[in-house]
Amino acid sequence: MARGPSRRRLTWRAAAQVLATLHFADPLTPIPGAISACAHSILGSALAGFWRVRDGRAARTAAAAAGGAGGGGLAGDLASSRAQA
Repeated sequence: MARGPSRRRLTWRAAAQVLATLHFADPLTPIPGAISACAHSILGSALAGFWRVRDGRAARTAAAAAGGAGGGGLAGDLASSRAQA
């Protein structure tokens, strides 16, 4: 027989199901929460990607302004290869 955390998890899940059927009889109740969770996941990922790109561009611009050769990216590689040729 399972003891410890497994038993508690099963008990908690059964209690949650009983409470859900008692207080949320409408099957459409969880839909707004599900839509909200999906929207937050998508928007959060998009915002994190935007910030990553923006911070990368700012770092490359600062390095180029400081005269560093580590401008990075394809444009920096092309510029350094042309300068060496």
